[in-house]
Amino acid sequence: MCHRSPPPRSPLRTSKTNRLNPLDEGHRAASASDEEWSAQLAARRRDLIGALAETVLDRPLSPLEHTAIDLALADAVRSAEVPILPMVVSATRSDARLFDLRVFKRMLATA
Repeated sequence: MCHRSPPPRSPLRTSKTNRLNPLDEGHRAASASDEEWSAQLAARRRDLIGALAETVLDRPLSPLEHTAIDLALADAVRSAEVPILPMVVSATRSDARLFDLRVFKRMLATA
C-alpha cells in the first residue's frame, strides 16, 4: 500500500483582511516597454472583466457592452493606481444605459 503525503498547504487562506485583486498589475516582464506594458495590462483586465460578465450572463457580450467595459475600466484606472472590481461597477453606474448592471451586481456578490 502506497502512502501519499498530504498536499502542501496553500498560502491562500480565507481571510477578511487579505483578498486577491484580479485587476492587480501582476508581474511585468523586464523587457516590456511602458507602452507595451500598458497595452498588455489593459487587454488582460478587459478580457477578465468581459469573461466574468459573459459567465454571469451566460451569453456573449454585445459590442456596446464591450465598450461599456472599456469605458468603466478606463474610469476606474484614472481613479486609482490599482483598480478593483467595485470601482468598475461604480463607473458603469454613471451611464446605466451602456450595460446591464445585473451583471456587475452578481459579480460583486461572488467577489
